[in-house]
Amino acid sequence: MRLAKEESEKGISDLQRALEEAEELHEEDFNKMLLVIEEGKVKEEELELTNESLTTEKKDLQSELQSSKKAESDEVVAFSGELEKLRGDVKAKEGTIDSLQLQIQSLQEDKISVADRELAIEKQDEKICCGSWNIPHFFRRCSGLSASPKFTWVGSST
Repeated sequence: MRLAKEESEKGISDLQRALEEAEELHEEDFNKMLLVIEEGKVKEEELELTNESLTTEKKDLQSELQSSKKAESDEVVAFSGELEKLRGDVKAKEGTIDSLQLQIQSLQEDKISVADRELAIEKQDEKICCGSWNIPHFFRRCSGLSASPKFTWVGSST
């Protein structure tokens, strides 16, 4: 019985030791689990901060993009207005150029008409003058009408 008692005590002692080891392992595992949970919380907080930072940056970029789009749109509107003004200026200047060209053409036509009239008057004066004086055809009148008309021989230098 003693042997049975010793074996029983040894068995109890072995079981207590196994229980203590199991409890120590359990406590170590539990501490490891707590450590992993803490690390997970830290990582989660870091990710949340990173997410918040990225969200803020995204909002800032979107705001900046909207501002840039608005500024660009305003600039395009301003340039369009300026372009329309310049087109109007060009059309006005083209109208002025056309008007001046018509005036030049009209003045040239008037000049030609005046020259033609002067030539016709000169020929008429010559006819009248030469016909009334009965001057032979080989004489030509050299100066305007006067009391003493000057005549030269055709081909003469005087």
